[in-house]
Amino acid sequence: MSILNLVDIFKIPIGFLQSVRIINKFKPDVIFSKGGYVAVPVVLAGALLRKKIVIHESDANPGLATKITGSFAEKILTSYEDTGKFFSKRKRKKVLHVGTPIRDGILDGNKKTGYELTGFNDGRPVILAMGGSLGAVKINNTLWSAMTQLIPRYQIIHICGHGKSGKVLSNFLLDKLQESYIEFEYVNEQLADLYAITDVVISRAGANSLAEIEALGLPAVIVPLPSKNTRGDQEQNAKYFRQKDQRRHKIIKNENFTSKNLVAAIEEVSAFKRRPTNKEIYESPTKEIVKILMSYGDRS
Repeated sequence: MSILNLVDIFKIPIGFLQSVRIINKFKPDVIFSKGGYVAVPVVLAGALLRKKIVIHESDANPGLATKITGSFAEKILTSYEDTGKFFSKRKRKKVLHVGTPIRDGILDGNKKTGYELTGFNDGRPVILAMGGSLGAVKINNTLWSAMTQLIPRYQIIHICGHGKSGKVLSNFLLDKLQESYIEFEYVNEQLADLYAITDVVISRAGANSLAEIEALGLPAVIVPLPSKNTRGDQEQNAKYFRQKDQRRHKIIKNENFTSKNLVAAIEEVSAFKRRPTNKEIYESPTKEIVKILMSYGDRS
């Protein structure tokens, strides 16, 4: 248990009281939790008020919040088939593998819009580098270090994270690279269009990002957060992700993520085109989760 976990524990009583008030006011038939410490007081309050509870664990190995809330859940839904082994025998009976729900519209990106957003063209392959919603300093710095080797062959979309812009390094450099490099601190609705023109992704190993990359069939270089800074969930996610497509997916440990290794990995996976997408398969987790929630909501 980390120091942050200990701090979070002291927030639970306040969150619990707030959750009781909100649940009593809203009167839900079922509570759906996606994990994280903020879910704990909500689930505890829901259990006290005898609400049906369904939780979904996105990562390959469940976090502390899921282990706590799993005791009160009717169902524990998982993204990975092997996640059930991390639960006790009693909780394991509640586990159901459904996959990872992906954002609505993420498979429907428009290439024309993507090229308009970036100013790029189809003359050279496009790399999309992102480090999650908050960005990743390690990915940013390594990408910038490899820029002179990548620019002649690739066009680069870089989602660097709030306050992590390359402009703090050199406005002159960014101006020189503007035909081959574009930077966004954050992207939301436009991500589908950027994916549409992407040939290779560089990313951390968050479960949701990996689910989208897999659904789109994109070659990818994945750099999971090291286990010394986390519970090891990203390293486990990356392991399972790699098994699904060993030709298109390359995993580099954080400590080995150098500009030299990045360039080599990009060259390796870019030899393969993106795999065709079966929308029905990758949209089915969302439909399955809705079906389960509705089944509990219909019960008196």
